[in-house]
Amino acid sequence: MNLAVFGEKFEFLTLKESIDQFNFKNNYNINLNYYENLNILLQDILNKKINAVFLMHSKNFPDIINLSLKIKNNNPKCEIVFCSETEKFAVKGYKLKISYYLLLPIKEEELFFILNEFSKSSEIIIIKTNWQKVLVYVNEIIFAEKQGHNVIIHCSNKTLTTRITFKDFMEFFKNKPDFISCIRGTIVNLNWVDCIISQNFIMKTGEKIPIRRQDRKKIKELLFNFNINKNYR
Repeated sequence: MNLAVFGEKFEFLTLKESIDQFNFKNNYNINLNYYENLNILLQDILNKKINAVFLMHSKNFPDIINLSLKIKNNNPKCEIVFCSETEKFAVKGYKLKISYYLLLPIKEEELFFILNEFSKSSEIIIIKTNWQKVLVYVNEIIFAEKQGHNVIIHCSNKTLTTRITFKDFMEFFKNKPDFISCIRGTIVNLNWVDCIISQNFIMKTGEKIPIRRQDRKKIKELLFNFNINKNYR
């Protein structure tokens, strides 16, 4: 995984030291890159060389809102972390759907939580389909549904069919709170939920996924808390 820092050089060095410790403790390989030139950063984001960006707010880099818009225009999937000494950008950041908001100086436990979350984006599961084994990135799964003896997996870039019981398929996600069962035979990735309207999840890709009646209130609260925790950790 490749992360970027756009800000002061000393902030990059401090962050890199913590990430090196995280890599050593967890046997991960997270690379941190420093950018002084915005155009080069945007080009690398466009070419999908960067998975996430730490935007450091300071007097030399004051306009992180417009920077975020440019990043999202180049690659909507690129994660953004606002880092600021104040909370004044929190509401605007939430509207921009930034990934996290950190107060400076960054606390190591908060940084490690985010790095763990980012690491999940590279998790894969192996699906058997058409007599082949296919690697599927967990974060690209939008939702999956049972159809007969098969499970249809709707991903951001493809749809797969695998012959497996839904109970066995759910085992892939038993320790993944981002995935919930909203109605019998269907599992949804909360990261791909845009909103809830009436009795349906409205996905960012436009699909409507029904929510079982008895759990609607609980699931609405769950989605609200999920978004709050994701954006303000």
